[in-house]
Amino acid sequence: MARSGARRNPAMGAPGTSRPPSTASPARTSSDRTDTQGVLIDVDSNLGRGIYAEVSQSYREAVKLLTLAIEDERGEVIKVALAYRFRGLAYKHLGRRDEALNDFLEVIRIQPKLDLGYYDAGVIY
Repeated sequence: MARSGARRNPAMGAPGTSRPPSTASPARTSSDRTDTQGVLIDVDSNLGRGIYAEVSQSYREAVKLLTLAIEDERGEVIKVALAYRFRGLAYKHLGRRDEALNDFLEVIRIQPKLDLGYYDAGVIY
């Protein structure tokens, strides 16, 4: 506990914490993003549940939820790209290669700097 009158290191956060203050860059909109790191996804949304279904190998359920997510997330470009990407992965696991490739190409179209779309499309070829 700090003594009264003790000097606080300005490089540290609020008193009683050991973390430095946030140096985060200014807020960016999802349309500015070219990566998926730091994207907040509501686990109760169709996108969150669809991604969970895909990684849990419930591919048919993932396709349904991610199709809904594509409609739900209009305007959130990075989230739509993620929905297409994970739906493409689900299609791939279901053996529906043409549909998977179409989804991966859609990721490339709407987020050309997102390298996952190119990688996933390349795996299909």
